[in-house]
Amino acid sequence: MKRIIVLVSNDLSYDQRVAKTCTWWHKRGFDVTLIGFEKKGSLPVYFPYRALRFSNPFQQGVLFYAWIQLRLFFYLLFQRTDIVWCNDLDTLWPAVSLKFWKKWQIVYDAHECFTESVGLIGHPLKRKIWMTIERVCMPKVDHCFTVSNGIREFYQNKYIRSFHVMRNLPDLSISLVTAEKPKAWEGKQVLFYHGVFNAHRGLDELIDAMQLLPEIILVLVGYGEHEVVLKDKVKLLHLVDKVFFLGPMNYPNILGMLHHADLGIALEKPVSESFKWALPNKIFDYARMGLPFITLGNPEVVSILDKYPMGWVTQSLKPGDLSSFILQCLKDIPYHTSTLRAAQKVFLDNNNAEKEWKILESIVE
Repeated sequence: MKRIIVLVSNDLSYDQRVAKTCTWWHKRGFDVTLIGFEKKGSLPVYFPYRALRFSNPFQQGVLFYAWIQLRLFFYLLFQRTDIVWCNDLDTLWPAVSLKFWKKWQIVYDAHECFTESVGLIGHPLKRKIWMTIERVCMPKVDHCFTVSNGIREFYQNKYIRSFHVMRNLPDLSISLVTAEKPKAWEGKQVLFYHGVFNAHRGLDELIDAMQLLPEIILVLVGYGEHEVVLKDKVKLLHLVDKVFFLGPMNYPNILGMLHHADLGIALEKPVSESFKWALPNKIFDYARMGLPFITLGNPEVVSILDKYPMGWVTQSLKPGDLSSFILQCLKDIPYHTSTLRAAQKVFLDNNNAEKEWKILESIVE
């Protein structure tokens, strides 16, 4: 039986792309080991394959990433495997540094333009270090994948090598969980966001706009470094009865909650190359649950909406403009339900995980 070790720096609880990667290999008879890092508040995980979570005494910063590199290096040093699947740049160096002795294949799955992320743009020394790591590691990688056409073009132009696109599309085989509708939602129209909380997801502006949206509530599912700022803003604006933080949830429960929402939110701002070419996973979840959504105009998302009109693009995040736009979308939904549902169905028929991930067959020997 061939072996594959899958490396990721997150806590394994919410990363559906990684879970689908491991499930794909597991179903094809590989001995799969998934490695991640436990964080404060991590939810329990249950997989049909081996999954390990290492502790990390550091929650962020240089020491956080240094610990990941060293912990993965010493783990891999004593392992035998045929393939090491590295999710994002912060897991790549340990596998590459041992390849000469271990002779394993390395697969690089770039979930973003790591060196162009917002967290590095304002820190030239840190960015230079990661760019050096990327430049040294890339020639040693056997296969490269990424999540969108824009990121593929970015990397192919930068390194003159082929990247395959595997979007994080819905796995239609996942059973849906029926979630009870919270009493606080009764009689209200519900805006729904799930994902990471940071300063560039349009959430600050959305909360400001909530002051102008009577009888509408906002539900936020997830976690992140910007969560405290968002909660403070909600208290300051006296919106605690309109904006609800549900914390992190496992994927089936998120889909269950989406069943009760009226409009999905995907307002990522193009503040860096990484954000500009991102393809937010949440829009696929919205489509899966028949939920129209609004977006700010990310080129990758717009290209999908041009072909499958499943939502609307706003041109402004100013509170007045955004609130008016949301009200108009909610007003239009009943009149366009058949068109929206038809677009969602055609999209899911043509775009789902089972079809997208067949590209992996090319690296199975």
